[in-house]
This record gives sequence, C-alpha cells and structure tokens, in this order.
Amino acid sequence: MLQKRINVGLVISLAGFAISVNTLPPLIEWFSGHLCMPISSFGLVYFFQYGAFTLCSIGIGKLHAKRGLPLLSIAIGALFFSALCVFLIGRATSFILLITLMMLIGGAGGLVESIGTTLLTVEDGSNRMLHASQLFYAIGAVVAPAMVGFLLASGVHVPKISQYIGIFSLLIAIVVFGLTRSSNSKTSKETPTPSHRPATAPLFALYVLFLTMGAYVIVEMSLGNWLAVFAIQTFSVTEAQGSLALSLFWTGLCLSRLFYVLKSVKSQQKTLSIHMALMLLSCLILIASTKIGTLALLYPTVILFGIGCGPIWPLLIEFCSAAFREEHLVMYLVASGSIGALLGPILTSTLFGFFGIRNIPMILSAYTVLMMGSGVLTFRILRNARRTRRSAA
Repeated sequence: MLQKRINVGLVISLAGFAISVNTLPPLIEWFSGHLCMPISSFGLVYFFQYGAFTLCSIGIGKLHAKRGLPLLSIAIGALFFSALCVFLIGRATSFILLITLMMLIGGAGGLVESIGTTLLTVEDGSNRMLHASQLFYAIGAVVAPAMVGFLLASGVHVPKISQYIGIFSLLIAIVVFGLTRSSNSKTSKETPTPSHRPATAPLFALYVLFLTMGAYVIVEMSLGNWLAVFAIQTFSVTEAQGSLALSLFWTGLCLSRLFYVLKSVKSQQKTLSIHMALMLLSCLILIASTKIGTLALLYPTVILFGIGCGPIWPLLIEFCSAAFREEHLVMYLVASGSIGALLGPILTSTLFGFFGIRNIPMILSAYTVLMMGSGVLTFRILRNARRTRRSAA
C-alpha cells in the first residue's frame, strides 16, 4: 500500500514538472516586448534550459552510481524549488535573469523526471505507472498553456500569472510530499544503495539505444514547436486551425498513453516496432498531403502521428531497464532524450530554413528512419548477445 502511494506521488510529480517547463512558451511574446528582446533570441533560453536538464540528469545518475542517494527526497526538493522559480519568472527584469531562472527550472526538471522515471521503472509491476507518469506529463503540458491563456484572457498581468501558476505548482509539490511522506521519513535515516544487478547486454547496444531515444525526442519536439506553423504556411489556414492541428497531435499522444496505462505491454520490441511504423506512415501521409495540397488529410494524420508517438518514450525506458538492469543507465537514457529536446528545435528550424517549411514532413521522415534504424540495430545486437550466451552455456 505504501509503495502504491509513493508511485502515485511520482506520477503526479511529472505533471508538476511539465507545468513548470511549459509555462514560459505562451508568454514569449510578452517577455519579448517587456525585455526588449527579439523572439528569435528566446531559442537561447530553451538551449540553456535543456542544457541544465541534461547535466542534472547525467549528474544525478553518476552520483547515484557511485553511492546511494536519497533519490525520492531529492526529487521532492527539486519539485518545491521549481515551483519557487516559476513563481519568480514573471518578475524577471533582464534577459539574463530569465535565462538563469529557466536554467534552474530545467535542472530541477531533470532531477524530477530522471529520478521519478527510474524509481517507477525499477519497481516490479510498475510499467503501467510509468505510462501513467508520461500521460500526466502530457496533461501537464496541455494544462500550463491553457492556464496562461485563460488568465491572459481574464486580464491578469503576467507577473501575477507566474505567481498563480507557481502557487499551483507548489500545491502539487505538497500533494506529492504528502503521498511519499512515510517513505521520506525512512529514507532520511538510511541512504539507499543503487541497484547493481548483473548487466545482460553489451554497452554498445546502450549507445545505439541512446540514439534511438534522441531521434524520437527530436521528432516530438519538432512537431510540438513547428506543426502549427507548418499547417498555417503550407495549407494557408488560420492560426486557430494551426493550433487545432497541434492540439490534435497532443490529443492522439494522450490517448495512446492512456491506452497503455489500461493495457499491459507483452512485448516491448513488437509494440515499439508497431508505433515506430505508425510514425513513419504518418510522415508519408503528410508528404502526400503537401504534394496534393489538401487539408483533409492533415487533422487525422496528426492524430495518427500522436498515437504513434505516445508510448515510445516510456517503452524505451522499460526496454533499457529490462536489458541493462542498472538504475543510473536509465537516468542516462532520460538525459539522451533531453539532448534531443536541446537539439531538435534548432536543428529542424535550420533544415527547413534551407529546404522550406513545406518540407518538414521529409525532415521528420529522416528523423523517424534514423530512430527505426537504430532501434532495429539495438534489437539485433541484443538478440545476438543472447544467442552467444546460450551457446557459451
């Protein structure tokens, strides 16, 4: 019963993390005028934010590999700290201060996601909870801009908006603390040791798996950042219709993750292969729709794309945990995803700057093929390693 409460708290913590990192994007235009900075310069904010996320994800993994750390207490502390930073971002008086606050939010987010994901993954029978945590992340990613939009429409000033969302994030942190309180009182007296079970796979497969995760996150981040712009400029739709296309992508992603919360995965490799194939199919349909110039295919295709993307991230985490059996390696895999988040928006914008925004489906296809190829190579390396062990036995 206690472990179930802890898992529920960890799942909810991902929503708090998502709200903290998704509060800034809908406020970029206001900050651009307030700080007298061009909108394009805010790419630096995201760069440093996800850079801090990556460093903290890798750093906590390395520290935990060397000596046991009170991971749960660190994650909860990071959640409270992140809420404080969100509370303060509306009061940022300079671009440097805004970058600093978002770096702190990114670093805290790296701790929350890597620790929460690891603790959910290493618990027996917690795969559904892992999928639930990613569902809650997706919900948080929708809730934050919705709250900002509602408050802006109600005439609330941005400094107050950040305070309200910071207080909301603080309440989430308090709920998480309450759900995990009994565990914290125990772990404060003794430091847990990291899990060092015998590795069952060659490390080269892990590096290829890192590439798979990075390529997937680049696809997701590229869609999240540029899908609405692609729809507007390619099909000459309104901004509302472009926003609808993006909302439908996240809706498909949420529905897919909800499905795997309710249904357990029997074969990770098979399920990953099916959903990667759906992503590639979606890319091909988008390419066809741009050639034909019809909007009719866009909305159902982005829903299909979201369904394809939905379980990829948590399934890769599950796969890593089962194949390599080291907690800190799971944290490294989370960090590889954050590198994709760091590079994705910049890489994609650079590419469509050369080839045109109409060709984003081609760019996404290249990312997806890279993801599928590295995924298949990982499966093959592991299969050959199992055969070698059986032959040696």
